[in-house]
Amino acid sequence: ISLRTIAIVGQLHQATYIPKPQIQLDSATRETMAIDAKRKTQKRDDATKPRKKSKQASSSSPSTKKGQQSSSSSGYQKQRKHADIVTGAKALWNQLRQKKNTKEQTRELMDKLIPLIKGKVKEIALQHDAARVVQAALQFGTLEERRSVVKELTADPGTLAELSKSQYAHFVVLKVIQYGHQDNEICLPLIIKNFKGHMSKLAVHAVGSRVVEALFTTIHPLSKLSSLKLEFYGPHMILFGASLFNKDNKQQNSSITLAYCIQQAPKHKKAALE
Repeated sequence: ISLRTIAIVGQLHQATYIPKPQIQLDSATRETMAIDAKRKTQKRDDATKPRKKSKQASSSSPSTKKGQQSSSSSGYQKQRKHADIVTGAKALWNQLRQKKNTKEQTRELMDKLIPLIKGKVKEIALQHDAARVVQAALQFGTLEERRSVVKELTADPGTLAELSKSQYAHFVVLKVIQYGHQDNEICLPLIIKNFKGHMSKLAVHAVGSRVVEALFTTIHPLSKLSSLKLEFYGPHMILFGASLFNKDNKQQNSSITLAYCIQQAPKHKKAALE
């Protein structure tokens, strides 16, 4: 390309160049645009700066926070059912569990505890921090006091089965079995009667299965639990097995097994094994 050609092209470019028209803004518009630009800059600067803690937050000490938590928890405690009774019963339990207590001290504490929880045993047993109070009443109580607690827990059908499914209350049922199974006159019949109709569901329950295991490993002879064991064989065997208890034969005094039930009623074998 020659120098003349370059010069001609430059002249053509200058001839075709049209400068952009400058927009004339009035003073009000320019002032508004300046304010908007200033606001955007301020926001950008605020976003990049580290946030400062408020004086109120920084002035609050850990002790203040603990005080607030304790006050809120105490307010919750007061709203619970039988809150005052549970608080007093827990204080007595805390003294009862001391190993250094004498028999006289234990008796004195039990004389205060039993009247305090009477009529409210089930509600207290279902509370996670008060279930141990009922356990202590069964552990340290006399035969009459244990009977009183067991009678209250078995007053409604299926109460023991309901408590057996609770993570905390099932420990109360374990104590009922532990300290009540030797009382063949009152406690044991009430326990067995209250569990009737619930064994098959409890056996497959994550928590209730522990109670079922305690029943069959604690109570002896197993013939006492024959009516409960029939529930594992199905509804047909429950109806048929009940009649076996009324028969005048040797099997009446021993544990009724599935093999014996099938032998006596072969037509129910298929239903029992399904």
